[in-house]
Amino acid sequence: MYFNKSKNNSFGKTDKDEHYGIGLAMSYRGMSLGAEGVDYCAAIINVQNDGSILLETGIHENGQGSESAMCMILSEELGVDLNRIRYRRPSTSNIPDSRTTVASRGTVMGGGAVINAVKELKKIILSYASEKYNCSVEDINIENNFLIIKNTSTLIPFEELISDMFHNRVYPFSFGVFKAPKVTWDEETGQGDAYFSFTYGCQVVELTVNKKSGKIKLLNAIAAHDTGKAINKSMTEGQFYGGIAMGTGYALHEELKMKDGKITSLNFNSYRIPRATDMPEMKAILVENPDPNSPSGAKGIGEPTNELMAPAIANAVFNATGKRFYNLPIKITPVK
Repeated sequence: MYFNKSKNNSFGKTDKDEHYGIGLAMSYRGMSLGAEGVDYCAAIINVQNDGSILLETGIHENGQGSESAMCMILSEELGVDLNRIRYRRPSTSNIPDSRTTVASRGTVMGGGAVINAVKELKKIILSYASEKYNCSVEDINIENNFLIIKNTSTLIPFEELISDMFHNRVYPFSFGVFKAPKVTWDEETGQGDAYFSFTYGCQVVELTVNKKSGKIKLLNAIAAHDTGKAINKSMTEGQFYGGIAMGTGYALHEELKMKDGKITSLNFNSYRIPRATDMPEMKAILVENPDPNSPSGAKGIGEPTNELMAPAIANAVFNATGKRFYNLPIKITPVK
């Protein structure tokens, strides 16, 4: 499809009022802190007497959906409903410092810590249940809010078992840590494996450039990224669309103007961000390739969709006009 459409690239030569161009950009983006620092994250799971669960990790919610992702991972791994889990805003007074919420590391590192905490929690719960019901730990599982004993008709509600544990002074509380696999990097030679996990992606943009006004109009944008296991598909798609919108602003609209060393772009009337009418049709393609180095199988997608948009647009503009633009935002001088 891309190669067929690229045959229509104008390269500055067309009888129509608008030049047409299609361009792409590709990347592989390291997840976690990588060689920049030792990476790790902690998680605490505190099950209450009524079977409700308090979850805390060293990952902060900044609007990216990390709270939902952490709770969904806990729900799936423990075998309980999502609605019984509450995410607590983390503080280093309650949980060990787990580094900064940057580098697209939230789901990878936080999710890994949650899974390791669930493993510890299950040891406590299943060990108690095996003694109470006189069976081996291997014969017990938690599914759909019930403790299930294999080869029997025994179904014990999760909250009933937890209440019984509290009554007997056995506390379902666990702490888990995920330490990123070691990486190698030589600063002098630029050699080594700087990250333990990578997100691979490609974004394609179709656009037109008005020959007289120089106005760039985006027609279509497609983003495809290897996200690993998508914990929350709707939220992941939202990251795609948000990244495309942010990257569009970076490429075509946002300009920080200065005069005598002072910033003059003090409001959105002088610092322009994309409007809904500036955005093209968007399509998100999730390539789910679970990462073996990530306990949850997930990778990050916070930054890749943003980073690829500007070079994809720049390549499309080149294919439309035949001219390269090396500064952002891209400005095309109108023909008088």
